Amino acid sequence: MSLLVVARKELRDALRDRRSFMGVLVYSLIGPAILALAFTSLARDQDADKTVRVDVHGADYAPQLVAFLESRGVELTRIEDEDPVASVRAGRRSLVLRIPADYGERYAAGETVPVYLIADFSRRQQAAERQRLSGLVQGFGEQLGHLRLIARGIAPSVARPLRVQRTDTATPGSRVALMLGGLQVFLLIATFVGSMSVAIDITAGERERRSLEPLLAQPLDHGSLFAGKWLVASGYGMVGVLLVLVASALMLAPVPLERLGVELSLDLATEIRMFVVLLPLCLLVAALQMTLSMVARSFKEAQSYLNLLMVAPMVAAFAVQFLSIEARDWMYAVPLLAQQHLLDTLMRGETIAASHLALSAATSLLLAALLLHAGARLLGRERIVFGF
Repeated sequence: MSLLVVARKELRDALRDRRSFMGVLVYSLIGPAILALAFTSLARDQDADKTVRVDVHGADYAPQLVAFLESRGVELTRIEDEDPVASVRAGRRSLVLRIPADYGERYAAGETVPVYLIADFSRRQQAAERQRLSGLVQGFGEQLGHLRLIARGIAPSVARPLRVQRTDTATPGSRVALMLGGLQVFLLIATFVGSMSVAIDITAGERERRSLEPLLAQPLDHGSLFAGKWLVASGYGMVGVLLVLVASALMLAPVPLERLGVELSLDLATEIRMFVVLLPLCLLVAALQMTLSMVARSFKEAQSYLNLLMVAPMVAAFAVQFLSIEARDWMYAVPLLAQQHLLDTLMRGETIAASHLALSAATSLLLAALLLHAGARLLGRERIVFGF
């Protein structure tokens, strides 16, 4: 079959170009690695909430506050012979709680006493400790306020007529979908990255190398020639998706996501379902990339077109994740938007509807067939073949 002959030839040529495969491999590792590092850092920040280390200046002025903080697991170090602000600026101290000398007098007079938290607030690594310490000091202040009200014969509840009680109905699956929204973005982009280099090389690249003309001189119809090239390009896109899925499963497995309240199970069955969802999109993207590359007048122009095309999966991910667009039946007929919703459903641990999957696949395959037809017709135009 002529189509398979062309596919074998193009695959052999593509495998010789190691840069294309290395680009797919590097991308497949970067995305999961970024997610693994980010979640490891978040889990470490959660652990930091358990122990807070702080230097206290003026601890003798507020022994009750110091005792309260120590009872809550805060490790205190007393510093009295140095300027706390200068120490933090010089980097000798990282987190200092300064209690003013008139603390006792102002407290006895029933005034509001300022307590100073001194730190470099631009340091994100210390944000958890600062937040917890601020919460503890504020909680101690609320207790003192309640005692003042009781001493005056007023119930503390009078000053707090309303209290919000939260009831979280989020399931472990919904937390996974929220926390791992970035994985869906990397998977969608993988369908573009995987086939991009090959799609450009076997169209605009061959035209510039003048190797496209000998192919057209062979006894092959244009449809078989374009489809054979398309099979190789779409195959690279599928490999890119598979590599991202495998790398994600391996890199996220040791991450302690349970500390973040997330239960993730990227088992083989889930990854197969994700691949099935993205398979028609790989076919569509490869066809679109090849058609755009054929229209481009040069290799560099084709690269520009396809780099701009990379914005599409980011827009779809932004629309679903950040604009909170609820899924509607018609959305499953829109490529990228449909795959985003289907991946979101799988990440939640829910079962996708067969009708939604079928509609998504049918739309992508139909558009891919139309682009293949358009690409085959482009091969019959001299202006396209010779780059006029």
